Order: sequence, then C-alpha cells, then structure tokens
Amino acid sequence: MIPMPRLRVFARPWALLACLALTACAEAPVAPPPSDPLFADGSFAPPSDRVTQADVFQVSPEMHRYLETRVAELANKHGEARGLLESLFKDKRVQVDYDAEFTRTAAQAFDARAGNCLSLAIVTGAMAKELGLEVSYQSVQTAEHWEREGDLLELVGHVNVTLGWPIPKARTWGFPTDRWTVDFMPESDLRHLVTEPITEARVAAMFMNNRAAEALAAKRVDDAYWWVRSGLEADPGFVALYNTLGVTYVRKGMTHQAETAFRQALAKSAYSQESWNNLAALLRHDGRVQEAVAIEQAHPPSKAAAMVVAIDDGIRANAVGDYPRALELFKHALRTSGDSHRLHYLLAVTYLNLGDRRSAMAQLQEAREDSLTTRQRTVYTSKIEMLKSTTSSFRLDPNAAQVN
Repeated sequence: MIPMPRLRVFARPWALLACLALTACAEAPVAPPPSDPLFADGSFAPPSDRVTQADVFQVSPEMHRYLETRVAELANKHGEARGLLESLFKDKRVQVDYDAEFTRTAAQAFDARAGNCLSLAIVTGAMAKELGLEVSYQSVQTAEHWEREGDLLELVGHVNVTLGWPIPKARTWGFPTDRWTVDFMPESDLRHLVTEPITEARVAAMFMNNRAAEALAAKRVDDAYWWVRSGLEADPGFVALYNTLGVTYVRKGMTHQAETAFRQALAKSAYSQESWNNLAALLRHDGRVQEAVAIEQAHPPSKAAAMVVAIDDGIRANAVGDYPRALELFKHALRTSGDSHRLHYLLAVTYLNLGDRRSAMAQLQEAREDSLTTRQRTVYTSKIEMLKSTTSSFRLDPNAAQVN
C-alpha cells in the first residue's frame, strides 16, 4: 500500500493553533452557496460541536456580570474611563494565561482564564466592544514557526487586538494615547514587527481554521470538515481554509475533492508554497507522477518539508545509536522550525544518550519555556525534576515529545 502523503495545514495563532496568508479582505465576504462543488456535506457525519461567527465573540452571562460589577467598582475608584481600562488590563480576576490546548471562544477563554493569542484577542475584543471601546485586530508578522502534530505540519502565526477611545475622549480624560494593544508578547518584542489589520470575519475564520486543525490532529475528520465549512462561510477569502479543507478530504480518502480544494487555494494565492507541496504529494500518491514532478520542479519542497525529513531521520539515528548524527539533524530542524518544545525535547533525549546531562537539562528547560499548553509544561517540569534526582543512567522516552 502506498502511504498517504504528509500534508501541511495552517493553524494555531496559533499562538492562533495558525495562520498563513493573514491578509485583510478586499471586499465584503460572500458565503459560498450550499451547492458549491467544493463541498461534500453528505460524506461527513454531523458535527459534534458547531460554533457560528457570532458564537465566537458572544459575551456570556458571567462576562456580563463581571462587567456590571467589577468594572463599576473600578470606575468608582478611578473614574469611569480608567475603571474600564483597569478592568481589562490589570485586574487579575480576568487576566488570561497562555494555553494553546485548544482555541477558545470569548466565553470559554473568560471561563478558563486561559487561551492562545487568538483566544486572548477574541475575549478582549468582545469585552471591549461591550464596554463601548473601539476594537481592531491585527495579524503580526513574526519569524516563521512550525509545529508538528503527528503527520501534520502546522504553521504558527500570531494575532493581537488594539482597543481605544475616540481621540477627543482620550484627551479629555487625560490619557497619553488613544490606543492600547493587548498581546501575550512583550511590547519590546512587538515594536519592530510588521502588523496588518484584519477584519472580525477574518478572525472568526482563523478561529474555525484552528479548530479544524485541532480536530485533524485528534483524528476527528468529520468535525474538521464542519469547522472548515463554517470558516468559509465567515470569510471565503481566507486561503488557509482551502488548504485545510484539502487535508481534511485526504484524511477522508476523497482525493478528487482534495485536489479541487488545493487548486482552489492556489487559484486564490498562486504563491502558497504549502498548497503546491500538498498538491504534488497528493498527485504522486494518486499515481500521477509526471504531474507531481512538474509541480515539484517549479515549486521545490519548502523548508518545512525538509525539516520533517530531518526530524524523522534524527529519530531513526537515535534508534540505531548514531547519536552524533541525530544531534546534527535535530539542530538543523530546530533552525528551520523556530523554537519548538518537541525539538528541544528530542535534543534533550539525544544529549542524554551522549552522556551530556548539562546540555540535556538546558534543552528540557527550553522545552518547558516553549510549551504551548499547561499539560506540556507540567510534563517537562516532571522530566526536569527526574533528571535532577537520578543517576547518570537515566534516559528520556523519545515518545514523550508527542505530548499535547
């Protein structure tokens, strides 16, 4: 049997779990008609969880109660405007900690006090609009960063939100600026990064794309399809969704529909290298080798594809005892991916195999620092404590690098 191709999906701001081609829509989006040949609703089981664009930003009763009580309390103490801002930025009762276990709606992020950068933007924007603040969203162009989830490769993007009062009010109330940007990243790190405004519909589409990618990683293909479907209803101009739809069809064994989706992505953005790579892999798997070769010659495999090869080769090198080679390959993959907790962990495994406990400890600490979820941080903290308290014969399980 020919193995299915490894595919690239765009997800998780990632910090969104993602996002590529984060450009603003030139026109108001129009939802694709139900009869669009791009879709195959009858081939998928009903969704286990449907969320509409409105649901993503819905302010829950608990959020309303907070705004009606705590904001009023702070307003009495600091004045109306200052109270509103204090409630969003400094009140520990509402601060959201970073956790990319899954992409949360505004209400879910508020309830859990946790979320990725997209969830932070969504919950902050939803509450700010309820308070009468102006809200705008931005995609942030950070260094390319890839995360691997099984045989999926996800491009991690970044999003934040800016809030403000109209300038006359800001000046009347004595604020030095009329705009405040809310972001997990420190202001010093953001200062030199390029941002691009995006619509609320695009933010909703990113949310749906993240949920689809998370469903694919969990092998819930039917749910992934419906998340993509909802995303395209919100913003049919978001190219990443077509790529994710193609990956979803591949997982379902529907190669004809997958090709249609990849070609639709390329029709909207001919520069989508990952869509070209996915299409070539699909054609090769389908026995259309000449077509695949033609695409590969015109659009060589991306750095991300080379990174996956290096990781797989490194794992094999570790398994056969060629630790220096494994070390070289994992370092190469890390240079391509950007910081990745899984690659830092695999480097820790390799350093221990080489007997270098100090370097292994440093890599475990990096893995913890780069963790995307609370569970990951807990696992890596446990590994660090075990390494501290055990003898030189201690080894790490390489499979723990797949912790979610």
